[in-house]
Amino acid sequence: MLSLTDRYDVESIDPLCDGWQFGLGYDTRLQRQVLIAMISNQVADQNWFNEWLQRRSAVSHSFVAELLDGERLKNSFLCIFSRTSHVQIGLPTLPDHHIYEAVGKIIQGTRMLYQEKIHFRFSAGQVLWDGENPRLLGLPMSTANKENLSEGNPTAISNYTASLLEWNASVQTDEKRSLSVHVNLGINRLKEAMSLGNEGFNELTELLQALENRQNIIFSDTKTTLDDDNDENEEHDQDFESIEEESAVTAFPLRGWLILALIIIVVIAGLVWWFGRPRITGSAQDYSGNSSISAQKLANNEKPNQRVMPNLNGDSIPEAINILEQRGILPGNIILATKSINNGTSHIIATSPLTNQKLANGQKVDLTIGVPNGSALVPNLSGLNVSTAAQQLLALQLHYSYVYKNSSLANKGKVIAQAPKPYTVVAKNSQVKFVVATSY
Repeated sequence: MLSLTDRYDVESIDPLCDGWQFGLGYDTRLQRQVLIAMISNQVADQNWFNEWLQRRSAVSHSFVAELLDGERLKNSFLCIFSRTSHVQIGLPTLPDHHIYEAVGKIIQGTRMLYQEKIHFRFSAGQVLWDGENPRLLGLPMSTANKENLSEGNPTAISNYTASLLEWNASVQTDEKRSLSVHVNLGINRLKEAMSLGNEGFNELTELLQALENRQNIIFSDTKTTLDDDNDENEEHDQDFESIEEESAVTAFPLRGWLILALIIIVVIAGLVWWFGRPRITGSAQDYSGNSSISAQKLANNEKPNQRVMPNLNGDSIPEAINILEQRGILPGNIILATKSINNGTSHIIATSPLTNQKLANGQKVDLTIGVPNGSALVPNLSGLNVSTAAQQLLALQLHYSYVYKNSSLANKGKVIAQAPKPYTVVAKNSQVKFVVATSY
């Protein structure tokens, strides 16, 4: 192990891309494995490094490597990335359908970095592979023409994909290669220049989807042909066919009676359920109706100096919070929790205290929100610092990016705006953007 700093050790340093070197390292302070990327300060100046580091450290995404730290040494700059136990640079030899899947993830990560104006030139050296997912390092070149290089990344990814598919074809047997002849047309198309920027990412995504779907059709057609051949061989065995026919004729009456009995059982069960089900009462209508009307009725029946829990079931979160604040519940005493539901939009599905129970001074109120499976509820980040906001979002499987904006000193270092808005339901792995106040 080589000691680069008093904190980071590295096994060895090897060439990577665009003047960068890399090595598998170890963080002695936090006792964790890391990947270390290093570039000479003769290639990269301080301003260039600081500008990139500020943008790069402000993003999080499933297919972008997590940047943990950046440090300047006497003769070089260090970037510290998180890594798993088994990791390599570039994609290994994969089946074609896994290549399509991995490249699709690379496109997502590259597009996100492009939209956040984090400029880099794509190459195999930018891909960190952990055995399941690719993650982009996004290491930049020290050049004045950064934006043009980043604009051309769709073409670079396209050429990279073509080379992976060509390698697969070269190592396959003749029998397997015959199933992949259709890929040649796609490979030739991949080698053509793509459009720049977002349009190029869209073209590449559509081409890969078409290529993958075509391959699935070819495999399906091949399986059908093999099944047809087997059927033809079976037709030559007359004795087998006669036995099969006799068996089918004998089994049919018994199968028919079983189906009829099953239908009768289902009909009887349905009638029992229909006549035995509970009837909808007026209180059930209040549960699913307009909560503001229910709350108003409760307010009219309340005695002086007495507060009760309104019926919030079915309300949206902003509506519920507004009603509670009107009842004198402090915002800090309103606690939100989520529960997965199969369908529907986010709404209140349970409260504590229950409807019509008394509310005491300083009472804490728990609201349970139903959130569809695979979705997450965007938290309210207002007033949080960057670290706390990031931890909340990552805990919900949401990614983020943020920018600084000049504001009053009272808000310095705090979140002052966000998109999507608080309590919006989004798909997991979506990105939340927020603004942090600063002063210049």
